[in-house]
Amino acid sequence: MDSKALLQRVCKENDLEVVNKFVFGNVCDAVYLARNPQGVLQVLKLGTTEKSIKEIAMNIRGYNKLIALGLNWFIPGLIAYRLDPKVSWILMEYCGQDFITKIKKSSDPISMYRKLIQDLSRVYGQSLKQGPEGRESVLSVIKKVEEQYYKYIGSAFDPQGQIQITQLEKAMGLPKVASCCFSNWDFTPDDVYLTEQGIKYSDPHDEVLGIPIMGLACFAGVAKVYDLPCWQEGYEIIRNYAVTDVAGLLSLPQEVAENIFSLGRLLQCFLSARFRIQSDPKKAKQAFEEAQKYLENILKF
Repeated sequence: MDSKALLQRVCKENDLEVVNKFVFGNVCDAVYLARNPQGVLQVLKLGTTEKSIKEIAMNIRGYNKLIALGLNWFIPGLIAYRLDPKVSWILMEYCGQDFITKIKKSSDPISMYRKLIQDLSRVYGQSLKQGPEGRESVLSVIKKVEEQYYKYIGSAFDPQGQIQITQLEKAMGLPKVASCCFSNWDFTPDDVYLTEQGIKYSDPHDEVLGIPIMGLACFAGVAKVYDLPCWQEGYEIIRNYAVTDVAGLLSLPQEVAENIFSLGRLLQCFLSARFRIQSDPKKAKQAFEEAQKYLENILKF
């Protein structure tokens, strides 16, 4: 079934009227803003390909895990969904404009960065626990960095193999990581909503616990790449919060927190370079050069 036929069927089953189609990039085949008979706006995500069906299934698992942590207030309300090997969909609460859209219209962008970290403090504090998930999440991101390097980055920018990528794990200070809380390394402004009821996050992954310093690094890096209003000040607000407040919450030495933040930025820069190798070689090279700086910060050479 194609996405158009699926859209018609789901709208009929749930008595929905399509308002418009979202145009931002996403894994799902289509994401729509819809309205029910009472005039309430809702978001409908459709999946008809193997990749998009897996994405929706991953989201559902992530939502359920966050609900189990008592963080149901942190995610859009789930109205209905269907998981099927051939087609899947999810209908959820509409949370308003995402962070990117909202900050571009804001008369006080700095307040939005401050509101972001204020709301995240509640999320992190409520989900804080002892356990191996923190260390495992850092190891997972190291593995993603290595994967990007060996599959894409090395051949394009480091054919002589001069980057000491294999030294990352040893340099991180992982034995000192013993706590965890909500975390997603792919924590981006287009999936975050600052509402009157508090922060909402719409794209959870399978693993919902880890070290959020990496996700904050990703958020700050994307704000820079997108040239969001006051991103320089916002970047520093987020970075300082990550390596001081969040580090303190997780009982991490600041040096280890700095390494973890640099690791998050390293991965984000590698991804930025990878996806621009063909379309924008100049920006790809700039992203790679920035990535080298973060690697140097960790390896201290």
